[in-house]
Amino acid sequence: MTTAAPPVSDPDPSTMHCAGSQIGLCAGCQRQTWRYGPGGLPLCTWCMTEQQARWGSMVRFKSTRP
Repeated sequence: MTTAAPPVSDPDPSTMHCAGSQIGLCAGCQRQTWRYGPGGLPLCTWCMTEQQARWGSMVRFKSTRP
């Protein structure tokens, strides 16, 4: 059984572990998440979980920056 995601106005729990300058908006739901810097992802926890359920657990983010 999956738990429903909290309202978009609530930030992703990952924001508690990063500097304020590394917080950005999720590419999927526009929730505040740890987006920039080492450890950051373009998707929040709930959007990433949804994509992993859809595409499999091997879904990863690959940086396109040199």
